[in-house]
Amino acid sequence: MITEYLQFIARTFRIYDGVIPSIEKVLSKTGSDSIVDLCSGASGPWSHLLRHTDRIDVVLTDKYPNLASFERISADSGGRISFSRDSVDATDVPEKYDGMRTIFTGLHHFHPEPARKILQDAAEKGRAIGIFEFTEHSLPAILSALLGIPLMVLLFTPFITPFKLSRLFWTYIIPVTPLLIMWDGVISDLRTYSVAELRDLVSPIKTENYSWEIGKQKSGVLGINITYLIGCPDKQA
Repeated sequence: MITEYLQFIARTFRIYDGVIPSIEKVLSKTGSDSIVDLCSGASGPWSHLLRHTDRIDVVLTDKYPNLASFERISADSGGRISFSRDSVDATDVPEKYDGMRTIFTGLHHFHPEPARKILQDAAEKGRAIGIFEFTEHSLPAILSALLGIPLMVLLFTPFITPFKLSRLFWTYIIPVTPLLIMWDGVISDLRTYSVAELRDLVSPIKTENYSWEIGKQKSGVLGINITYLIGCPDKQA
């Protein structure tokens, strides 16, 4: 329920559209057109984001892959989105998955040590990585989750695909879903790494010829703050 709602919101409000130029810049630098999306959940935002670029192909992965969702998204992508049926651990990604790694709205699920391992694994294997979070550890974000999420769930649930009667039941008859998604939003905001905390995560990673960029940018029709971390191998002379 939660992942389907997040996917709908990301697509409807174009939450991550603004990060595509940064991703394309990294791909140009590394000479790749491939994305390995980690922690994809129900597929993440890529089914929408690919409409804004002609050059990128994506492989969806997850430790617990949602194969039904992956198959549906892949079939609708015109061959641009594929997926792994295997469990893929973001802290130790097999070498066969070549390309820039991305995680959308996912790093906050990891405590600092495994989060650092995700970043270190990318650096040590010479892979670029992009972390993007629209959640934010701030009072306005937390208040927005508390007050805004239940209303948005009530408004948008009939439009979420695939349509499910059970989703309507748990939203309008017994309103468990709005409360669950609100709670998840608040916890996600509280757990989201700040720019300073992301810098602390990468500071012990001493891989040579590898650079990090960390910051915030506005994105989407609502101008939401996206916290980002991008790691990329340096060009060799």
